[in-house]
Amino acid sequence: MSSVALHRVCSWDESLNRRYRYWLEAALENPAEPVDNGICLFLMLNPNKADHERSDETVSRCKRLAQEWGYGTLWVCNLFPVRGGDSSALPRDLMGPHRPEGKGFTGCALCRGASRSDLHINDLHIRKAAESAGIIVCAWGGKGGFRGRSREVVALLVGAGHENKLYTFGLTKTEQQPRHAKPQLRGQWPQADDLRRWAEVRLWSDS
Repeated sequence: MSSVALHRVCSWDESLNRRYRYWLEAALENPAEPVDNGICLFLMLNPNKADHERSDETVSRCKRLAQEWGYGTLWVCNLFPVRGGDSSALPRDLMGPHRPEGKGFTGCALCRGASRSDLHINDLHIRKAAESAGIIVCAWGGKGGFRGRSREVVALLVGAGHENKLYTFGLTKTEQQPRHAKPQLRGQWPQADDLRRWAEVRLWSDS
């Protein structure tokens, strides 16, 4: 990783068609009214182009929102780790291998030394990131409910005691999933003051 890297990333590129990102960290300059716990975790659908050296539209927007809320660090994890802005890839690839191996894997402090019998590596990153974050912004959009994936992750977070950290920009009208940080088609970008604590998350999980 370059000393001038834009982000810290945990990823694995097995091949051109099997590429995964499990965690991204961005340091944020000049946060407004810094909060005590400086880590804001965004939990979205699947990663796109952002890596060590470049951002993308969604991550750049999450950075600005986290700064407005007073956080000095942005972390990004996803329900599905497979890369690609076209989420139609999800039914084809889903989670990828339980734990990657080989020289292409760039591990991070969240997953190094974890037991091989532990969670899938993507869920391990979600769990570890949630432990350190001051806030968890659920923003995966309508497709997060594919094969019940969003409910699996919410159960993981609530079961670990993170219920009061969960926030959303509201739920989608049709699928009743947390609105994505990047709107589809002509939808409006969520604003910093649209964020609300997900107070009904247990009712949502049971519905």
